[in-house]
Amino acid sequence: MNRIGQTKFRKMNPKPGYTAPYLILPWGYREDLIGRAVNIYECEEGFLLKIEGNEFKHAAPDDIATRLSKLEAELSELKKLVKNDDGLEEIRTPDLRRVRATS
Repeated sequence: MNRIGQTKFRKMNPKPGYTAPYLILPWGYREDLIGRAVNIYECEEGFLLKIEGNEFKHAAPDDIATRLSKLEAELSELKKLVKNDDGLEEIRTPDLRRVRATS
């Protein structure tokens, strides 16, 4: 996902009593989009504009669970590496410059 610019929602009054928000993309940006249909989705972070005719595919709950279990396994492996025979679990300060060597 790339940021293409910043704009504001604007107000359009086509007839008295009718108000619609709209936005303008940066000048000269993707002029091939003019006249094409756009699907608009509202999500927690804002809005998603989808140009193609296909529906937006949400991640399946099984995919999320699989990815989460894989991340948990990798995290436990990293913890094992850190707690290996180096004694790093004994260090209580995150600033390693303040750790004095004991040997």
